[in-house]
Amino acid sequence: MDLWIDLLKEAWTLAIESLSWMEMQKLSERLALAKTVKQLGISDADAVRLAHMLVCETVRRRNFIDAFINNVLKPKTISEFDLGVQAFLRLYVYQTRIAKNWSKIDVKEAENIANLARSILGWKNLRKVEQFLGFLLTQKPTSIFEGLSDEERIGLL
Repeated sequence: MDLWIDLLKEAWTLAIESLSWMEMQKLSERLALAKTVKQLGISDADAVRLAHMLVCETVRRRNFIDAFINNVLKPKTISEFDLGVQAFLRLYVYQTRIAKNWSKIDVKEAENIANLARSILGWKNLRKVEQFLGFLLTQKPTSIFEGLSDEERIGLL
């Protein structure tokens, strides 16, 4: 069990840091991940593979994920938080909602991911967004389409 937790922590650390590098320096997924692997000295191939999947799938759906998050954060936006918190929120929505096809809500998994993020980012950084995690877990994805034009809807998909 501890090996699995270590693997998840390494993968999520890599994913959060890679997404932050991508945002900060406009790097590709592969380049950001390679830079992060070297920076953090992580050699577990399974952790790197999992991080790569998390990063690629999250980036692929980023427009929708950001719109979904911003809908919950109103009147704030995701860009008001530091890069690590932004990356965590995107990964959290991907893992707890999109990977589950929006249907199954796994509260225990969401709690474990939040605990993992606290250990990676620090509780002070995460405290700013913890109040929104439950809403991100329960909000319906269709709520972001209300009041949008057809072009805007297509752009989010």
